[in-house]
Parts: sequence; C-alpha cells; structure tokens
Amino acid sequence: MYKKEDTLACKIAAFLICCLGNLVIYGQSFYNGDLDGIIGSANTPNGWVQVPFGDPVSNATSVGEATSDVTGLTGPYLPTGINGNPYSGNTFTSGVHSYYPPDGQLFREGIMQNVNGLIPGENYQIRFYQTVVKQAAALDSSGSWSVFVDSVLIGITAPTLSSEPYNSNSLPWELRTVNFKATNSAHLIKFLPTDDDLNITLTIDPFSANGIRMGIDSISLVWLQEKPQVNIGNDTTVCEGEILMLNANCLGCSYHWQNGSTSSNFEVTQGGTYWVQVSNSMGTETDSINVLYFTIDKIDLPNVITVNHDGVNDELNFETYFQNCQAFNLTIMNRWGQLVYEYSFGGPPFIGKSINDEELMDGVYFYMISSKENNKSGYIHIIH
Repeated sequence: MYKKEDTLACKIAAFLICCLGNLVIYGQSFYNGDLDGIIGSANTPNGWVQVPFGDPVSNATSVGEATSDVTGLTGPYLPTGINGNPYSGNTFTSGVHSYYPPDGQLFREGIMQNVNGLIPGENYQIRFYQTVVKQAAALDSSGSWSVFVDSVLIGITAPTLSSEPYNSNSLPWELRTVNFKATNSAHLIKFLPTDDDLNITLTIDPFSANGIRMGIDSISLVWLQEKPQVNIGNDTTVCEGEILMLNANCLGCSYHWQNGSTSSNFEVTQGGTYWVQVSNSMGTETDSINVLYFTIDKIDLPNVITVNHDGVNDELNFETYFQNCQAFNLTIMNRWGQLVYEYSFGGPPFIGKSINDEELMDGVYFYMISSKENNKSGYIHIIH
C-alpha cells in the first residue's frame, strides 16, 4: 500500500511472521488458488505469504514496501482506490510496483507459496488471471506480473491494459500462463507486480502519478503431460517355472490390462498374448506382447549319438535343446538304473563319457529331464 508506515519493531516482527511462521508446503497444486482471505492492508490469503523484504528477488526498500494486500469490493482502502472485484471467489491479491523519490521508497509487493510433489524433469504451467487496479499514486493503465521459481525468473506476463477509471469495481481480468520445468520435488513460486513501462516514479500529486497496482487471482498449476508412451517388450520365450514381469510404467498414467488389472506391472506365469492400455490427459496408447512358455514336453533330444570323433553327431549340447533354460536338469542312467551322467545349466556337452570321464560302452541309456513342475524321460543309443 502507498506510503505504509512501520516501526522497526513492527518490521522485524512482520518479517519473522512472514518468513518463519506461515511458510507451508503444498502438494503439486496451489492451496487456496482463489486467494480468498480477510480484506486488509498487508494481509495475505490463507496459505500464502508475502515475498519479504530481503528476498533475493525483492527490490523493496523495507518490510513496509513489500506487503501486498487482500483486496475486494470493499477495500482495504476505498478512499485511495485499493479495491475491486475478484475474478473468482471473494477476494484477490493486489500489490504495487512504484518508487517515491522523497523518501527513497521502492514498493514491490508480491506473494509466494511453496509447492511440493513435483516431478523433477517434468514440465508445468502456472495459470492465473491478472488485472490493473488504479489507485491514488499508482495510476498507470498497464502492467504485468513477474513469476519466479525459487529465485529464477521464469517469465513476465504480457501486459494487461485497462481503461477502467480510478476506484473501479468492474476490473477486466485476463488469463496469463507461464511454463517451467521442475528441477526438484518442491519449488517456491513467487509473484511480483511489474510495471511494463518501468516508469514507476510517484509524484506529489497522487492523481498524476505513475507506478502500477496489479491484481492477481485464480492461480493454478497444470502438469504438462505428453502423450503416453508404452513398451512392454518384444515377443519372447520364457522357461517353464519362471515368471515374466511386464512393466508399463508411465508417470501420471492409468493402466488397463487384458484381464482388467489396473496396476503398472503385470505378472506372466503362462503363455499367451498380453496387452495394456496406458492413458493420461493427453490420450491413450496400447502395446502387446506374445509370450511362449518353453516346457519340458517341447524338448526333443536325438536318440542316437555316434562318438567316433569324426566331427558328426559326436556330442549333445543340451543347452541348445533346452533353449538356455536354467531350470532344467538331466540325468543319464544305464540299463541297470545306475547314474552315469548328470547335467545342469552351464555344463559341457555330452560326449559319451561318464561323470568320472570314462568312455561309456555302446548301448542304450535312459535319461530323465526334470524341472520344478514336470519330468520327461527317453533314451539315447551310444555308438562308437
């Protein structure tokens, strides 16, 4: 407010209350975006605090020149024109950007709020409505708002030009937007009134003065999501007994799988075709995958091995037949049921030798392939 008077004690108290007592973190939206509060000079809407004197983005010359006002149809001060109609709700916030040479006072009256729950790397849009409030000693007809994320200026809005007279309760409101990319999960968002022509000097005659009082109302935060992208993988073969986890993770998305599940993940335990629809505010995308389970019954070993070292059919590489499935084990027994060979994943090919590295005699041997769930038996004829 123009020419506010504060004692040093009041200024210190105001600073402590503003900066230490009222700063609350709100989650991924502005609390009380309608800026409803109790009409009064140096008041702030519920959930908001002043941008204080001494803040890195404030160039106000004292605490008293850094206090915005909760404004409405009845004030806070009708005689000087600090009043007006809100865009929405019951009140709005207004603040001055002006300079008074006799006292060296520079007024810069803004508000701020800490917003939490942001996703680093994601883009957001701050939306609000602005207007020009013509008061005594601040009668410029056009102005803007400067918006800061922490101490970084992210935008100065296009000016609003008002032809309304001094002390009007028919203020024209205009929508403005400013975009930014979150770098942390919480940011302190600050709004400061800005005279677009930078001619902010007050004069002795309050009705021929420059400087601007700007109004702000209906502040909101929009997550600028992109159209969802989803990839649950290429068609694949899974070994018997294993679990395949499909992951459709997409920030801020909802999910619908082929069986009605709404989780971001889906557990596959049997073969088939699986699909998921991923949706957000920008649209819906679908992806699918065919899963084949490699089971013991699909293993087809040859029944003859000729270990005569001619390079033809001299060995059995079980991993080739097992599709590299680690869950399968194989044992070979002679006709008397004695164990002569045992294989597990990663072992060498079978070349007609026993577990003691002895040549096995010609004849028929019996094998058993086993997993956690099934078994399969057959025979191998060894010929030298």
